[in-house]
Amino acid sequence: MITDFEALIHALEDRDVDFVIVGAVALVLHGSARVTRDLDIAYARNEDNLRRLSAALQPFSPRLRGAPPDLPFKLDVPTLRSGLNFTLTTSVGDIDLLGELLGIGGFALIERFATSMTVYEREVQVLSLDGLERAKRAAGRLKDLVDLSEILELRRQHEAQLQAAADTVDSVLLHAIAERRLIQFTYNGRERVAEPHDYGIHKGVSRALVYQLQTSPGETDTPIGWRLLDTAKIEAPVVLDTTFRASRGAAHRNHYTWDKVHARVG
Repeated sequence: MITDFEALIHALEDRDVDFVIVGAVALVLHGSARVTRDLDIAYARNEDNLRRLSAALQPFSPRLRGAPPDLPFKLDVPTLRSGLNFTLTTSVGDIDLLGELLGIGGFALIERFATSMTVYEREVQVLSLDGLERAKRAAGRLKDLVDLSEILELRRQHEAQLQAAADTVDSVLLHAIAERRLIQFTYNGRERVAEPHDYGIHKGVSRALVYQLQTSPGETDTPIGWRLLDTAKIEAPVVLDTTFRASRGAAHRNHYTWDKVHARVG
């Protein structure tokens, strides 16, 4: 049967299970064209999380995959505590529960190699390409070696995308500052409109000093004022037609602490 990944992920999230998506699904989420039939997750093994995990999967009648149908099995806290890795089949498809990953270790270490992604409208933790590479190198099977070559290609594509995004932010800021035009962009998941005043390197990090404007009458939690932004977090920036004045009076205290200035409103 085709696994209902959405149902499994929603069930885990609804019960606040501490887990990280690993394996082939993690590869797919990073851009792989791989097709997989099961969901692999690493899970925290503290007592509370074992309780949440068993409760999340119980509605799907989990049983050991490949075991005789009449073999007694109950996925509960004692069962999870007495084991480590479980390959299960459920009414919505297959799921593998992994207490640790070869090449990385237990859940606390796995979490360090996880990155946050939106999957089926839920914010979940997914093993990073670095973590996947560690696990695949340690496993060393033929299919893992094939995956390693794809991981390297995915990393190359990801780095190219980051560079393209950085180039876009760079050109928008340079253009907007030169012509004193407002910019619209997304930052930390929220749409912003701001006057860009400085752009450069501040304490070793690429940043932009902007005077942020309230983007809509109902957005009361978006304060007006000076903001020092990390340009790596600026998404979908565009230059607007609206211009702004050259100065806003007293400069922000960070106005004079740049390592290097690429552009500044005169």
